Amino acid sequence: MNHISQSGKWRVAPAMTLALAVLLTGCEDLLQVELPSTITTDALDNPDIAEVVVNSAITAVECAYSRFIVGNPTGMEDAMVDHGGGAAIEYQDVISTSGCGSGNNYSWFNPFQEARYTAEDLYARLDGWTEEEL
Repeated sequence: MNHISQSGKWRVAPAMTLALAVLLTGCEDLLQVELPSTITTDALDNPDIAEVVVNSAITAVECAYSRFIVGNPTGMEDAMVDHGGGAAIEYQDVISTSGCGSGNNYSWFNPFQEARYTAEDLYARLDGWTEEEL
């Protein structure tokens, strides 16, 4: 019985070595992915991606509006949080840099400012391009 298992090992070892070699040589680009909607800062000057940037600005406004709708009924419409109790109330600006998908819904002000900046920057870029470029 020991003789059979030893010969089985010698038959499997070359097959395993070959399989390992194929796997290791075939995985050169395994982690390489192309993201067509991911753009760099330099690429923003390209009129070919204007549609992607317009959709980004629309999404930023939708995100900010969603955060406003969540925060407004809870008394956060002034984008401030009160700290303290009784007569000692101290107001502090709420700073939030998280996206719509996060659980940080304290402020709607920052997402609106991000959306405003994105839209203004996009408008300036669109204004500089001709209709033929777009």
